[in-house]
Amino acid sequence: MSVITREELDAIRIRIYNGESDLISILTPDMFFAMMANNYNDGFAAGKDSAKKEYVCMLVASGMCVSEISIILNIKVDVVEEIIEMKKAHIEKCIKKLERRRSK
Repeated sequence: MSVITREELDAIRIRIYNGESDLISILTPDMFFAMMANNYNDGFAAGKDSAKKEYVCMLVASGMCVSEISIILNIKVDVVEEIIEMKKAHIEKCIKKLERRRSK
């Protein structure tokens, strides 16, 4: 497990807040979970819609089911489903990027 610096996390978080949607290709699992652990209160839990959507997209792309995402992110199942419906095209791109990264 690599150590993720606060600066790295902040840079990624800023990109998410600014609506960048191609982050799945650069995030390692360590980075993703460090973001959730370190930035939960000032990002996702603070109601940043872009952060919520990006987390849901990344988890769906990785194969996680709606009920698991709901539990992990502490949001209602119907909200997760709405995000998935709204972001279908983005999720498909994320899946392809993950597949390319895994095949390397």
